[in-house]
Amino acid sequence: MRHSLEAVDLIWGRINTYYKGFVSGGIYKLTRPFGSKVEDIVINALSITTESIQKCVVNVNCYVPDLVANIQGKSTSMANTKRIKDIANDLVDMLSDYAGDGYYFYLQNQNVLQADENQHYINLRIEVLFTNENN
Repeated sequence: MRHSLEAVDLIWGRINTYYKGFVSGGIYKLTRPFGSKVEDIVINALSITTESIQKCVVNVNCYVPDLVANIQGKSTSMANTKRIKDIANDLVDMLSDYAGDGYYFYLQNQNVLQADENQHYINLRIEVLFTNENN
């Protein structure tokens, strides 16, 4: 039997190997550092099934600070959609369909959300399937 943290480790390893240094912050498992205001990637998982082929949804959340825009003489925070798209495009290419020894994962869906008043994030939901052939 596999554990959901193994799914997190797989996705974190792939992103950390190929994407480290491309965001101004870090790549973290489970939680983001409190109060972070830089670009961060956080990987966490939902529950994992217990069938012979185990399934687990892994969330990859990519945080991007908002831009400050001057609209009608007032400063306002606006989503940095260009940067969100750049990061998302790279990660989607990396995580869309990938098979390794005893596992496979693919992109399930994605969504852009507001994290707080000064940052947005894109949530990529990745489904990981463990075949348990090597256990």
